[in-house]
Amino acid sequence: MLVYAINDRKSFEIVQTIHDKIVECVGDINVPVVLVGNKLDLQYACRAVSREEGETLARKWNAWFVEISARDHHASVRYRVNHSWPNEVNEIFERAILAIEIAKSNFNYKGKPIICPGSTEGRCSLM
Repeated sequence: MLVYAINDRKSFEIVQTIHDKIVECVGDINVPVVLVGNKLDLQYACRAVSREEGETLARKWNAWFVEISARDHHASVRYRVNHSWPNEVNEIFERAILAIEIAKSNFNYKGKPIICPGSTEGRCSLM
C-alpha cells in the first residue's frame, strides 16, 4: 500500500520513487499495489494531485486506486463508492490481499480461485 497526500505534489513523486525501488528489489514489475491518495477532505481547498493523475498512475502499475480522508473517515474507492467507513477500509485491505493472491497465481483477475486438476487443496502448487 503506497500512500501520498493529494495536497502535496512531492509526496506523489516520492510514492513513484518508492514503487520503482520496490520493483527493483523484488525483480518483478507486477508487484501487488494499492495506491492511496490521502487527505480527500482538502480536495477543494488545496488539491495538488488530481484524481485522474492517481488513477493514471494506478493503471500504469496495474494497481487498485482509492482516495481517502482519514480526518473525515471517508473513502472514495474507484470500484465502489458510498459505503460506510469500515466497509471501505476493509475493501482497501481486501483489494491488497487479492492483488497478492493474483500475483502468486492463486486467484484470477475476477477474484476466483485457480483450481488445478486433481488438486485436493483447490490451489496450484509448484514443486
